[in-house]
Amino acid sequence: MNPVPAHRYVVSEHYRSYRLDRYLQAMIPKLSRARIQSAIRERVTVSWHARPRPALTVVPGGEVTIFFPEIVEPLVPSLPRTIHEDEAILVADKPAGLLVHPTHSCLKNNLVHLLRAEHPGVPLALAHRLDRDTSGVIVLTKSVDAARSLAGQFERREIEKTYLAAVLGRMERMRGVIDAPLGVAQRLQVIFKRSTDGVRAQHAQTGFRVLGRSRTASLVELTPKTGRRHQLRAHLAAIGHPIAGDRLYGLSDRDYLRHLRGRLQDSAREALGAERQLLHAHRLTLRHPSTGRAATYASPMPEDMLRFLEEQAVEIPTA
Repeated sequence: MNPVPAHRYVVSEHYRSYRLDRYLQAMIPKLSRARIQSAIRERVTVSWHARPRPALTVVPGGEVTIFFPEIVEPLVPSLPRTIHEDEAILVADKPAGLLVHPTHSCLKNNLVHLLRAEHPGVPLALAHRLDRDTSGVIVLTKSVDAARSLAGQFERREIEKTYLAAVLGRMERMRGVIDAPLGVAQRLQVIFKRSTDGVRAQHAQTGFRVLGRSRTASLVELTPKTGRRHQLRAHLAAIGHPIAGDRLYGLSDRDYLRHLRGRLQDSAREALGAERQLLHAHRLTLRHPSTGRAATYASPMPEDMLRFLEEQAVEIPTA
């Protein structure tokens, strides 16, 4: 148990005869009773009993202490590589599996913290974001002026982004545009999933070009023309070619919920084709915030994507 207390409460006379879980629910109404009962078993102490339990009766004048949960940082898959750095921006090559920003369960082992540790005193800030499983080019700014410049370029859609994706199945059309609105999916409990038949749909367009293909898989170059959440993943799934390894869009909703509970069947896991979603931010072109000139930064395809394509007999372009 972490020795630093998060909250300490002194039981008032008003709560005499309350169960401990009911008392804490009154103190912290935002937490569900299930979460409170779990906390009581793992990180709550009381002054009048050695081993608190949810049904324990509280004692007026007694102290109830809740401790912060112990944070187990996720492992760093590999360190980000610096592609370019100057007085205004830092361009990094993010490895797959690395979060880009701190969260309550990942305070240190994330891209921003790791790069700030390498650049003490430099106010690095993300200019945009990538999913945890997505690898490739990501830009951070070093000043307010640089951040403002890139934010305006992203808002006006002046920044050109090119992705590479290894997808399941043989894509028959060699190039085109997926023009389909995306909204919040309405199926089961996966409320953060996007779909072409979702509610509150927004216009979304993704250009694509097939670079290589086999009977079982294809390598696709993607150029998003809009910037909707999960756009590339949802669009590819909508045309029947989900990104290899994409659990959210490559599994049925029911299997995805099984995955969240750690109960995904081996057959469903094997059907995904890869351990992570094989999406790579390959190239990014922007107007440099200091010079105003166009600048392009690129990252080579990572080893796991190359390995998957080789296993699926997809010919990989050399240039």
